[in-house]
Amino acid sequence: MFHIFLLLLTSYSKITTRHETNIFMSMHLENAQRPAGRPTKTTVSKIKTLAWIRFIASISQKTPSQLGREFHPTQYRYDGEKQQSSKRWERYAEGSSSPPDLNSGDSLVDLVDRAYPGSAKLFRHSVWIALEGNLRDSREINALLLTLGELVTDICFIPQEVRGKTKMKRVPYDYGLPMKLANLRSLEGLTALLLLAKEAEIIGNGKVHVQITGRISQSLFYVREIPEISFVLKEVVECINIQLQAFKYHLGGEIVVAAPRLIWEAIVGNGEDFWLCDENTPLELKLLERLVKLFSSTEMLKIWLTTFHPTLGEPPADAMQNVEGLRAVQMLLEA
Repeated sequence: MFHIFLLLLTSYSKITTRHETNIFMSMHLENAQRPAGRPTKTTVSKIKTLAWIRFIASISQKTPSQLGREFHPTQYRYDGEKQQSSKRWERYAEGSSSPPDLNSGDSLVDLVDRAYPGSAKLFRHSVWIALEGNLRDSREINALLLTLGELVTDICFIPQEVRGKTKMKRVPYDYGLPMKLANLRSLEGLTALLLLAKEAEIIGNGKVHVQITGRISQSLFYVREIPEISFVLKEVVECINIQLQAFKYHLGGEIVVAAPRLIWEAIVGNGEDFWLCDENTPLELKLLERLVKLFSSTEMLKIWLTTFHPTLGEPPADAMQNVEGLRAVQMLLEA
């Protein structure tokens, strides 16, 4: 984890999410009305449509024009001289148009789902609402979290008796909650992480936001081969990174860094980029937070971290790469 902290100090534009860190004090958006780079509804609608039609194509093994002939035969027909086509399904395949869906039971999405079960559930999944991120408060986020099944609700909520009725109350946030959601290795777990990241954005909690962002990357690694997400994995990563361009974290004083970006190579890699937390992680995080408070500027902190320290016998940055060094730095700071 520690080397990403050094990256934060040395280059604002080259942040990775290899190891999430807990040092950030606050967060703000570049533009409170509509942040630069915030993906539009059209962007997410396109991704949703691409996921839908690619999922259908994988099941049916049919081209867009073949699907057009199946579901809109009057628009895809031979008129005696040549094949006529409205190009409707070709536009779906391009993402330039979306299928009508009134969720009435007789829309095109419903009709297609009868032939290819699961396609409507994918098209209407909460993940697209979470990815779009146009949510106003925790109440909306809670309502969506409660749609994601028992595995998610068991992590995010606890039952509470109120006036003789059982209501679901959010569990207090802790460092392990995003990890539990990522470890579900499901589309629902990914959706919950996207929703919680949005909540952290709304309340301006940079610590929580950067923790969750790292777990979103890990969750995408876990679900990258699930058909519902594999067909649009690249588009989803690009969409999230567009959102992250709008964020800045304030560590205190003059230390300001850009939000981490999801790294495509890590998500499609062999998993080595996702370091699992061990029992020493909380100590490391506390030391990093304390160091940020001790130094008033990025340059001073960077010099201290990378300069040989006679008590430690090496630069503090090197010492903090192992358990013994972490303990030594802790004793040095407490002296």
